[in-house]
Amino acid sequence: KLSDSGAKARFYHAVSEAHLSRIIKVDLAEELFSYHIDDKAKRLAEMMDGKLLLVTNAEGLSAQNVIQRYKSLADIERGFKVLKSEIEIGPVYHRLPERIRAHA
Repeated sequence: KLSDSGAKARFYHAVSEAHLSRIIKVDLAEELFSYHIDDKAKRLAEMMDGKLLLVTNAEGLSAQNVIQRYKSLADIERGFKVLKSEIEIGPVYHRLPERIRAHA
């Protein structure tokens, strides 16, 4: 059986681990267990739910251009993943330049 402070601490840690601390505010200063829900933060989270937010530091790019570059990056990463999964060979170490060229 938990005391109020124990329940408060357990609830606070559960909220923090679920990354909901912006929405659910636990009042740690109160003697009794209490919390409140920030309606503005909840509405913002509901509005952003299921959406991908792309942030870039590249100036002068339009939104469409940013999305196009992001999608091409995903295609490149997918290609590398396929390459790595299909080729199952270990590294080969050469020290002579002609052996390196022959292996490549």
